[in-house]
Amino acid sequence: MSLDSNIRVLAWPAYANRNANPYNAILYDALADLGVVIEDFTPQRLFLGNANILHLHWAPTNRIRGANKAGVLAHAATMIFSVVAASLQGKRVVWTPHNLNAHDRPSQPSLEKPYWRLLPRYIDGILSLTHSGVELLKQKYPALRDVPAFVTPHPHYQGAYPAAVDRSSARAELGIPEPARVLAFVGNVRPYKNVPALIRAFSELQRDDAILIVAGKQNRAARQAIDEVTGSDQRVRIFDGFIPADRLQYFLAAADLIALPFRDVLNSGSVVLALSFARPVLVPRTETFTELARTVGSEWVMIYDGEIDSAKLSRSLDVATSPRDSAPALDSMHPARVAQLTLDAYHHILERVRTAD
Repeated sequence: MSLDSNIRVLAWPAYANRNANPYNAILYDALADLGVVIEDFTPQRLFLGNANILHLHWAPTNRIRGANKAGVLAHAATMIFSVVAASLQGKRVVWTPHNLNAHDRPSQPSLEKPYWRLLPRYIDGILSLTHSGVELLKQKYPALRDVPAFVTPHPHYQGAYPAAVDRSSARAELGIPEPARVLAFVGNVRPYKNVPALIRAFSELQRDDAILIVAGKQNRAARQAIDEVTGSDQRVRIFDGFIPADRLQYFLAAADLIALPFRDVLNSGSVVLALSFARPVLVPRTETFTELARTVGSEWVMIYDGEIDSAKLSRSLDVATSPRDSAPALDSMHPARVAQLTLDAYHHILERVRTAD
């Protein structure tokens, strides 16, 4: 495979968020192995650098934020200005939509409507993490319907985090009895992740052998909501705080099942992280999670309908603790494969737009 140094990417972000979520770093390290030149977005690099692609991640409405309307407007203007400037310089604007909306941010319809009328004019290509995500995106934002779209899966996290701890050692470190059946939620606790509903469902689970771990950083509102539903249930173990990379393995290795009862979610790095540690996950039915279950195996991605409840937790925990014939099928999520698909998409986008110019 030949290296390609003709592609120069200004990514928003590339490596700046490595400690919070190494997804971008994994992707761009693999692209760098193919010869692609990668830099994190800055205004200086936008105007003075020589990138030919500006690659945006997450929902562009993530950039529309602020404590008041003036702040929101300033961030929206910055985003639009950057995209328009990139386009005027001849750069191609690529978007990977990890979600359809900015999570947990008050809507500003008076600003977002004109924002979405303008932004699609400057997006030259969409890189979706799933096939179903393409259609969901274009249904929500019809102005993007004619923008070329490519599927570049979320790369797995194998090798990105330490994974040397076995189940027994992890449980001993966390004070979890060896025979227990352990459900876990691992990751930052935010309202859309629906953790209080998980705790309520678990509290109704009539199983003395079950333990629920909730591990991740909580803000004040999340902590209050969790305290209200946890009560005196000694089976619920709360580990509040940012989880360093070397500690993450303990929570995942100790768990039999990772329960992620998200609301309003398109994709989830937390699901991919669990699968990367060969831990089955329980998630609500969405088109993207259904697609993921077909890819990696339904015994690894267990899907429920409606609201999370104790019966669903019990059934899933029984399945999760049953023997499995094989590991989750993650070959399609290997970083090298995803990087090659991404590079192919970059070439298509550059060639298509250049022909049209």
